[in-house]
Amino acid sequence: MEDQNVSATAPNFAEFDEDEDGPPSEDEVPIGDPFSVEDMGTEFIFIQPETRHPDRSHSSQSHSVIEPEEYQDHNTRIRDVFKGAGKVIAQRESQYENQTKKSKLENSPYTPFTGALDYNVGKWAKELGPGDNALSKLLAIPGVVEALGLSWRNARELNQIIDHELPNLASWNRMSFTLEGTDHEVECFYQDPLECVQALYGNPAWASDLHIAPERHYTDDSKTNRIYDELNTGNWWWKTQAKLGDGATVVPIIVSTDKTSLKVLSSGSEAYPAYLTIGNIPKATRRKPSMHAQLLFAYLPTEQFTATMLSKDQVRRAKHQAIHHAMKRIFKSLKVAGRDGVEMASGDGKVRRCHLIVAVYVADYPEQCLVTCTRYMHCPICHVEPNDLGKYGESRRRRQRETVQKLDQARDASTRVGANLILKEAGNTDTLEPFVTGLPFTDRNQSITPDILHQLYQGSGISGFSRLSGNEHRQIAKQLLGCIVDFAPSEAIRASRALLDFLYIAQAEAQTDKSLEKLEDALEEFHKHKNIFLETKAREADAFDFPKLHGLLHYAPKIRDFGTTDNYNTENTERLHIDMAKDAYRATNRKEILPQMILWLERKEKLFAFSTSIEWRQGASVTAPCIRKKLEADTYFGYHRITLAKTPSLANMPLTNFVQIYSLELSSFERALASFVRMRQEYLRVPLHPFPSALVISTWFRFKTSNRQPAYLSSKADNFEESIHVSPCRKS
Repeated sequence: MEDQNVSATAPNFAEFDEDEDGPPSEDEVPIGDPFSVEDMGTEFIFIQPETRHPDRSHSSQSHSVIEPEEYQDHNTRIRDVFKGAGKVIAQRESQYENQTKKSKLENSPYTPFTGALDYNVGKWAKELGPGDNALSKLLAIPGVVEALGLSWRNARELNQIIDHELPNLASWNRMSFTLEGTDHEVECFYQDPLECVQALYGNPAWASDLHIAPERHYTDDSKTNRIYDELNTGNWWWKTQAKLGDGATVVPIIVSTDKTSLKVLSSGSEAYPAYLTIGNIPKATRRKPSMHAQLLFAYLPTEQFTATMLSKDQVRRAKHQAIHHAMKRIFKSLKVAGRDGVEMASGDGKVRRCHLIVAVYVADYPEQCLVTCTRYMHCPICHVEPNDLGKYGESRRRRQRETVQKLDQARDASTRVGANLILKEAGNTDTLEPFVTGLPFTDRNQSITPDILHQLYQGSGISGFSRLSGNEHRQIAKQLLGCIVDFAPSEAIRASRALLDFLYIAQAEAQTDKSLEKLEDALEEFHKHKNIFLETKAREADAFDFPKLHGLLHYAPKIRDFGTTDNYNTENTERLHIDMAKDAYRATNRKEILPQMILWLERKEKLFAFSTSIEWRQGASVTAPCIRKKLEADTYFGYHRITLAKTPSLANMPLTNFVQIYSLELSSFERALASFVRMRQEYLRVPLHPFPSALVISTWFRFKTSNRQPAYLSSKADNFEESIHVSPCRKS
């Protein structure tokens, strides 16, 4: 335990320069290809026919196939990769390879368990079991332990194996300190972020999918239209790489915090979990809680300072200072790791000089203000006056350096009134020790990212709904426009449509310069018509001067810097609360809550890591389908299976009605369908049959595709499975 009195100190600052770029290199990546049907029924098997592709050679036995125009490389993406980034400086055995050698010496991959059954029963008991007391009572029944052949006879012995013989991803520590002017001991539990990042970076599950170098993607050879999706396609990574020079590897750390209630239907007990992940891991993996690609690294202080003589304003400052002081201590190891780099091995054993940099901070508005030392009703990203928050237009960006200078000026002011005037003019709070100060290449103001859940779904400033879930807000958004047509003024319909356009464009998994222009156009259109809500009293306030609406102005610039919004969505954090806070709380006896929650979580993390290593050592894939690249034809090795529902979305629809509903040209659709059927008939070597005179069509809007093989087929391919959803476009 550490005890310390905190006082004001002059912070250091590593300036973040944005104006440098690095030399590019080029690489072309074609994606996409057609596939076809083999069998009919509720399960379709797909066999890849030989097709004439300009980049592939085919044998003389290939079938003559007419390829539709849309399949000919229209999805080709041009890439510029930063030259010299991510240089491999050594090759070592990965952590799993070391464990494999150890398991061979011990003749069992399940050590310290005696075998597969011993381990799997223990895993079930901790992941899905009825609890320690019930488990111990079950095993106390005569003959149960012997029948199962277990090496442990009760829950206590199982816990001892997990606690003392399974390796940690990172070790938990307890920190305690007192703030100047109070005698309250503030408590915090945390893991070293450096250890957490090493565990994530070194996980073999995504070793082949790690993003090592920054890239610039374009839609075509002209390179006039950029594409943004993963974090490494944004400008921030490229500019940061240019500062570090050749050979260095950027490891962008994504931090997210969100205070939450531990009780489901009541208030009282609170936890303040803090999570981190790294931008090198593909975003599809980071979004999956089951992949454990986001780690809980701290429970931040929730001290209320109630039993003190502090005023209300002093209590507020003490709460803020406790958070900043704890985070500053927690992130201490990242100062050297960010500035000088540290050698780290990825899951395939490749060693690189990695610079660990806090790039993105994911939080809702109150916590954005807390982290950036920004006053409420001000923007944490730019300098805009509170009464101008509802206006459309750009403002000068906030910089961490300016914030630190203002805090220093306020600290040196001769009177408290003078200090408050300095801070009020700058829109800052009086935080003594901002935690990110001194972290290299980190700008706390510009690390703040868009928050779709709270800014768009819950932050329009028009709806009177409260305490709705994110999914309920999404369902309302789908129906909203249709509900107000013919009832609301035309200006309100235009404004609503523009805001909904902005909402859905902002959530795209990939953006281009052109789509971002449409995003900005939609926001401008909303601002053009938004006053109708004031004129009709739909909004009770007399203006739109609130920060969540203003924050929409920063979406396009942030996407250009850090990739699409699904890289830093606060909904991911909300989902993690279920596993990392609420479920952990339910496993306690409601006394000394945090130590019990940490122990419960630590055991689950140990078992997950151990399970992953066993699968790797046995040759099984530890990579879930979600972290594979988008399904491509070459990936399938010629075999496909499609599963459909028994009942189609639209059944037995005449062809004329079908083309009318979906605004198709009858002759063009008939030619395309005839070409497809002819291709199938030729491939299957069956007699050619003309279309029936009265053709009817059944349509499915959803199906699943996979390459899981039946017993009579064999292939070297891994198994894949994806769900395909189609939203039909109808006539307006």
